[in-house]
Amino acid sequence: MLLKHTIKKMSLSSKWLFCCLSLSLISMPTWAQTVIRIGGYDFAPYVSVNNDTQATGLSLDLMAALNAIQSEVKFEFVGTSIEQRYQAFSKGRYDAILFESPQWGWQDYDTQFVPLEIEDGERYISLKITAKDQSYFDNFRNKKLALVSGYHYKFAQWSNDPKVLKKKFDALFVPSNKASIESVLKARADMAPVTWSYLQHYFVTNPTAREQLIFSTKWDQQYQHGIIINPQSSLSAEQLSLWLDKLKQNGTLKNLAQRYHLTVK
Repeated sequence: MLLKHTIKKMSLSSKWLFCCLSLSLISMPTWAQTVIRIGGYDFAPYVSVNNDTQATGLSLDLMAALNAIQSEVKFEFVGTSIEQRYQAFSKGRYDAILFESPQWGWQDYDTQFVPLEIEDGERYISLKITAKDQSYFDNFRNKKLALVSGYHYKFAQWSNDPKVLKKKFDALFVPSNKASIESVLKARADMAPVTWSYLQHYFVTNPTAREQLIFSTKWDQQYQHGIIINPQSSLSAEQLSLWLDKLKQNGTLKNLAQRYHLTVK
């Protein structure tokens, strides 16, 4: 009754202000989601960056799935580069990065690691007219290799230093897996280690390439994929593991992986 009496005494402008304040209070959320920034660079099929700098891929799909199953945090994508991802991590520009391996230059950083049980890796490719059988992939003598700049390859003892790689191998540096494949197809390189899942995608979109290329039965490396987390982040490895387990149990992780020619262990 007292509130009604007070409102009656208000001027028209005061009543309008009162109503606006009341509505704003009603519409205000009781809490704000914590934003978790996920770093990523062009690494198909996990992150693909188009000419408009729009990112797509399994990392983005997995972030969307994580956002859908909980409301405690909101995962947002932050772009970085192969070379700058370590510095950006150290400066806290992102909280975590998906589909990384501890061997890929993270040994000297304070990190937490959550495994992602998704199978993938790199195999060698060459032209069928050049490589007659699997023995072609036994050594690199007199062979030009197409290598993605910044990538860590097992055959190179994980070094991504171009000077070291140039000294040890006849290396042609390219910007992506796609460029590696096309360097071999155009005979600019004799062979290349290529991400297996991306090669399957490339064969789907470029079916004639399958007839031209031979790929090794042996792996250069099989990825130990996981999520690298900054210990200073509000995101805990334990909580993230629980959410990932939920996605695995409800089949979402398997469905996402299959979309990109991948399998869950």
